Amino acid sequence: MAMEITNNYSNAEQVNAEKEIQAKDSSVSINSSLLSKAASNPKTAEWLENTLSPMPDCINKICENSAKNGARLVSLEISIDSEDCITTKCVGVFEADPGTEESKKMVEEARARNKERKEEWEKLLEKNK
Repeated sequence: MAMEITNNYSNAEQVNAEKEIQAKDSSVSINSSLLSKAASNPKTAEWLENTLSPMPDCINKICENSAKNGARLVSLEISIDSEDCITTKCVGVFEADPGTEESKKMVEEARARNKERKEEWEKLLEKNK
């Protein structure tokens, strides 16, 4: 999935508060200092764009791989701090042994949730253009 993010980081409202993008059971938050830096530095803005664009696919892969191992993710949070460090926090519950019919069903359910999440991300991106 190719996604283009075209945010204007000079928006004062965006810069003064941490930005959080949330869809279904996942979220991505961006530190306000990093947003300020992106507003004044085109290189930082480009880095942020390049970092954010694959996030929906990364989240989908994490959810699907967890299901393959018999785990259902309850929540997944990705945060980017002012030092450009990315932290991922996953909360999940193991419900099935890998390779069983139950885990295969979980994978299918994760793929369905991924499709819903993808649609939500696309709506959010359109809204934030």
